[in-house]
Parts: sequence; C-alpha cells; structure tokens
Amino acid sequence: RWGAQAPVLIGMSASNLGPDHGRALDAGMREHLPKPLELERLARALRQWCPPRADALAPVADLVTPADAPALDPQRWQALAEYDDAHGNLRREIAGDFLTALAERASRLERAAAAGDAAALEEAAHGLRGAADNLGLSALGALCQQLETSAQQGRVDHAVLERLRAASEAAVQALNAALAALPRA
Repeated sequence: RWGAQAPVLIGMSASNLGPDHGRALDAGMREHLPKPLELERLARALRQWCPPRADALAPVADLVTPADAPALDPQRWQALAEYDDAHGNLRREIAGDFLTALAERASRLERAAAAGDAAALEEAAHGLRGAADNLGLSALGALCQQLETSAQQGRVDHAVLERLRAASEAAVQALNAALAALPRA
C-alpha cells in the first residue's frame, strides 16, 4: 500500500540458507544479509536500495573500499582455506576458473560500454561482481557494483570502467601471488 514510499528494510540473520533469504524477502524486506556482516555487502545493498542524495557527504564505496585496500582480501582468502584441503586445491580451482573467465567477462563489459548498452553492461558487471566477491577481490567487486548501479540508471560511467580495468589487473596479480604461496602437492 505504500508503493515507492515504503521504507527499505534490509534483513540480517546468522543463516545464509536459501529458506531464510526467501522468508526475509517474503516478509517485505528488500535484501537479506547473513552474519558475519561484511561491510562491502552492506554497502552494495545500501547503494542498490537507497540511492545517494545530492547532499550526501561521501559515496559509500569510498568509505568501504579505499584506494589503498589490498586487491585480495586476506581474510576472505583465509576463510576459503577453511573449506580447502592441505594443498589449496579448492582455492586453486576457484581462482583458476575466475582467471580463465576474466578475459571474456572484461570483453563483455567493454563491448556493452562501447555500444552504450546499459542492460548488457549491468548484466556483465553483475556477473563479474559476484565472481570477484566470491574470492575476496573487494575493490574489483565494489567497482563492478558502481558500474552496475550507473547502468541501472541508463548510463555508462567511463571513469569507473577505467578504474575497473586497473583493479582487474591488480586482482590478477594478487591472485597469482596468492596461488604461488599455496603449498605444493
């Protein structure tokens, strides 16, 4: 009954299970975030559901992902290690898949931006963001979110696209260094 004037509700619980996510959305929440709360995920949710006002002090992304943040979040990399074997085979596989697909994902972004195709740009940025966030490539993920948000508004943010190119290169270097540091079988 409130329509567009309804307050934005973001749910949070200790569970990351699909049923909990679905129940939160069914209850009228726009987003569901699992604990432990990751600031980048909260920032993305806030950017998505609470567009910035003209009088805002600073963009959330600037507060959450500073320029000097590491390309690869060491805490996320370590969290993945908890599910890995002694030789890091899981992390090798996930990172290898990411690195193999990165060129095609970047190419999709570039083609969509060159064509001014906001819908394709949003989809490509969303896909790369998910893959980057899964590995802990927070700076890359945050830039993808910014690009996704601008595409949702029907525009191509070329400045963010340029920063995303540099973040992609930094992500590749960071992943290769992390993979090289894993124990050998």
